[in-house]
Amino acid sequence: MKKLSIRKGNIIYIGNKKYEVINAVDLKQALLKDADTGETGLFPIQQLRAAPESETVKNNRAPVEHIKEEHMEEAKRRYEIIKPLLGAGRTRMDIGRRAKEYGHCAETLYIWINKYEAEGTLSALAPMYEDRGGKGKHRIKEEVETVIAEVIQGFMEKGKKFTTKEIHREVKIKCRNAGLKAPHENTLRNRIGGMSKREIMKHTEGSAKAGAVYDPVRGSFNVSHPLDVIQIDETPLDIIIVDEVYRQPMGRPFITIAEDICSRTAYGFYISLEHPSFFTVGQCLYMGIMPKQEFLREAGVEGEWDVWGLPQKVVIHTDNAKWYRGKDMRRFCDEYGWDVTFRPKKMPKYGGHIERLIETVNNEIHKLPGTTYSNPKEKGEYDSEAKAVMTIKELEAWVTNFIVREYHNRPHDGLNKMTPMKKYEIGILGDETTPGTGLPDIIQGDDAIKLKLSLLPMVERTVQRNGVTIDSIPYYSDVLRQYAEREEPGKKKKREYVFKRDPRDISIIYFYAPDLKEYFPIPYRNVSWPPISIWDLRKAQKHLKDKNIEGYNEYNIFKAHIERKRIEEEAAKKTKAVRREHAAKERYREREKMGKNKAASSEPLHKTAKYAGGIAKRAVESSVDDIFANPKPSGDIEVIHPEKDEEGDER
Repeated sequence: MKKLSIRKGNIIYIGNKKYEVINAVDLKQALLKDADTGETGLFPIQQLRAAPESETVKNNRAPVEHIKEEHMEEAKRRYEIIKPLLGAGRTRMDIGRRAKEYGHCAETLYIWINKYEAEGTLSALAPMYEDRGGKGKHRIKEEVETVIAEVIQGFMEKGKKFTTKEIHREVKIKCRNAGLKAPHENTLRNRIGGMSKREIMKHTEGSAKAGAVYDPVRGSFNVSHPLDVIQIDETPLDIIIVDEVYRQPMGRPFITIAEDICSRTAYGFYISLEHPSFFTVGQCLYMGIMPKQEFLREAGVEGEWDVWGLPQKVVIHTDNAKWYRGKDMRRFCDEYGWDVTFRPKKMPKYGGHIERLIETVNNEIHKLPGTTYSNPKEKGEYDSEAKAVMTIKELEAWVTNFIVREYHNRPHDGLNKMTPMKKYEIGILGDETTPGTGLPDIIQGDDAIKLKLSLLPMVERTVQRNGVTIDSIPYYSDVLRQYAEREEPGKKKKREYVFKRDPRDISIIYFYAPDLKEYFPIPYRNVSWPPISIWDLRKAQKHLKDKNIEGYNEYNIFKAHIERKRIEEEAAKKTKAVRREHAAKERYREREKMGKNKAASSEPLHKTAKYAGGIAKRAVESSVDDIFANPKPSGDIEVIHPEKDEEGDER
């Protein structure tokens, strides 16, 4: 992974010009020396790049979600071997001793260390057997690797302790039956030695013992630096939001939010109407990892939010939501060396830091129109839906503004009255008494795109000559041609390929070409169809189901979508008209009441008002609807029309 590292002595670029980093002066600027002239100057960090503009930096390693499970297990084994040797202070003797202990040569460990320190990801240590050929090709066939993985998994699922000899015996039997050459017992010993000890104990001796032996001791956090520990949680917000077009109530949104425990700064967040999932958690983490200048511009928020970077000694403390335990989340956290610690059930105090931040945000939200408050007693007779005015984008901008302009600059009791942003700045840059950790690295270019795609939901489909179909919607691009109707190696079944899609817009999906190790955008086959979200798709499918339409195709789906939008639009117009009419009636009744109060102290309204042709009497004795139907005002009595506002403009 190519990251921008703004550390003393590193070489970086602005455009195609080369500079040496002298040091960062704050969270926004760095002091650089021109590599050609030797001149120094201050430059905004957002202008700096890890490579010259003319050079396209390509990471030809497969994204972590596409690396085979057994290869990632081998990467974990290699990481555990070199882990004590990472960072400054190792010697050749240390490396030689460690290599001998694990049956490797010192040169091998040097290669692994260099790979890991260059990329900083677990997948850098994954063996690339498929890229080898000829003399150096790996001795074990892919089919044998599959047998090994299945046998080990089978033993673990039995919940009994096992030995390498037992595994080897079972592998030999299966290989013999399949006509394959069985691996040596030492090969299996290496595989098992590289597996997670916690995971093995979980399967063989139970989760309770595994947790007691391998999990961190629960209690208060003693976190030394920013980005050491990120805590993440999600909850419904105490507010009703409205849609973008018709401004109709849509319900309470969810927020997924992450906090840096050391400084109490907000790391990132994501607001959505859908229930929390791997996607919502991923969007929150992506926001935290990346610099936020572009996000602030798009949200229209003036301010600074200079918190970014991959957490360092990371433990992500979460509750026990199922999506945190899924394969996608596990792979992503393994890639960056994150140890995911789950908050014990029925012990919410272990999520106290993040829950205090969520409570702070909700308390501020209680001041907004459309709030639901936190309990019925507090809410009273307040009509949240009727008062709702904010869209999800407006709420997102409001939350961003609150974090950037207020929360980060408030003295915090848990920080001895220091502000979260000041605490973060000291932790990163240091002060007279405390050394800083330095600016976090920035993921850029191709790696930033891969990071974003890795956090999108994945589907697997075969490729046909006319493209690929997902949820009855066909997609096509010429890049799919060479993959059409391929079969799995050694099997008589069509090969499935990985596709990613953003639930917010499924008009484009992303195809992963395994031989090129790249993602390619694939549009609708019929590009005239409108962009829709996954939730629009689900509603259209339900609409068809309610009409007992089965075996539907893309035409049915988009017709249903358009029909639904038409119905919603008509309903919204009717609702809008009813609301306006109701508002007009209320306005008239208020004026009528004022007139009666005046009449109580003087003469009747119909005698004092300057109405021609008896209109004043009709205003008091007739219904408001009758007057709206045939208004003939005169003098200084005002009649409000439902279709017009106070200035007379059509609504």
